[in-house]
Amino acid sequence: MRILIVEDEKNLADVTAAKLKKENFTTDICYDGDEGLYNAMTGIYDLIILDVMLPGKNGFEILREIRKAKIASKVIMLTARSMLEDKLNGLEHGANDYITKPFENKELVARGKAVLRRAPGEAE
Repeated sequence: MRILIVEDEKNLADVTAAKLKKENFTTDICYDGDEGLYNAMTGIYDLIILDVMLPGKNGFEILREIRKAKIASKVIMLTARSMLEDKLNGLEHGANDYITKPFENKELVARGKAVLRRAPGEAE
């Protein structure tokens, strides 16, 4: 399984990628929204872990654009934006899950595996 991590906090992105690699996932990292959108639009990722507050395009913009383009990658929003309005915005625009920072890597891995188990079209 191939995962794209779009996160501008380099240390957090690197630690998250290392944890996912230990779980036998292949990971790529983008540190800004423009590069994240470019990579996400390839459609090659099974899962995209997407921050909201990014340089360039923000995570909500990326999510809307990839869903508009019918990219089937699963998306987990991983962000410090914890207001109910933000969570609803992410989920209503096509995120499969929404995790707020701070978070535990074990939970992220478990949620990632759960999201990836869901068949296309299955209730989120």
